[in-house]
Amino acid sequence: FIVIALGILISLRLVIVLMTNIFQYGQQKHELQEFLKHHNNCSIMQSDINLKDEQLKNKSLECDLLESLN
Repeated sequence: FIVIALGILISLRLVIVLMTNIFQYGQQKHELQEFLKHHNNCSIMQSDINLKDEQLKNKSLECDLLESLN
């Protein structure tokens, strides 16, 4: 009887550990997805800033050229 009870307790312990690990994995996965989403948004914003900077430089060159023609 003690062996069976011990076996059941060990099995329950394994199930609890397994469920805890699965839950922690789910949380870590969610945190990583949020981080990657934030990183992706930052990359998009940086690309947008770089594009606007390039457009501003082009406009500035156009203005300089027009001023030199006048």
